[in-house]
Amino acid sequence: MPEHEVIRAALSRTRASYLRALLHLVVSRSYMWGVTDYLRQRATSTLGYLRTQAEALALASLFIDDPSIASAWQSARTHQDGRDFHRTYNSRVAERVRELALYDAYEWGSASSQHVRIASVARGFEQEAIVSGDIRTRQLRLVFQELDPKRPRDFFGVGILVLETQRRIFAALPRVFPEIDDALLLQTRLPAFAADVDRMRNHFRERYFVAGGKAEDAAYKSK
Repeated sequence: MPEHEVIRAALSRTRASYLRALLHLVVSRSYMWGVTDYLRQRATSTLGYLRTQAEALALASLFIDDPSIASAWQSARTHQDGRDFHRTYNSRVAERVRELALYDAYEWGSASSQHVRIASVARGFEQEAIVSGDIRTRQLRLVFQELDPKRPRDFFGVGILVLETQRRIFAALPRVFPEIDDALLLQTRLPAFAADVDRMRNHFRERYFVAGGKAEDAAYKSK
């Protein structure tokens, strides 16, 4: 290979490494934003950050395989550039999201928060029939805090999904960010986090479900 091609390839790999570091920050910030919104009882917006995390991790993984994708991503400055990049690489991104076991999180984020679908309003929707003499009206509301004390299962389920997604992201770190070689992190802290998530998920299932998926919680039983 000519020397100038070797130099060009090295620069391309360097640029891809730099942009992967940026995407690592995107994943971290999206998780923090999602948890912040969840603590504010905003489940719908929390789900939206799952798609951002999944897509950012998939892109970072593709940048290792093909540094030219990193250059194309960095060069997408206009709306048209963004559409062109999406048309060219979306199928590869989606395939990589599946390989990283993040496709469910990606779809939840898309359906609940990234697009205006019925799932975007389902959690915060309330309605009330109002009768005043002979006048009947129906009041529609979208609440800001989506934890329903009478039906907490769905809200807590979002929390489990967020943690499970983060566990899978951590599991992908050695593949997507091989530069991370902290033994304490990889061999102790991340496995401990995964074990905690498994315990919480199992407790959630035991608390709210019995055989056949029927809700066990008293809030779901007819009074």
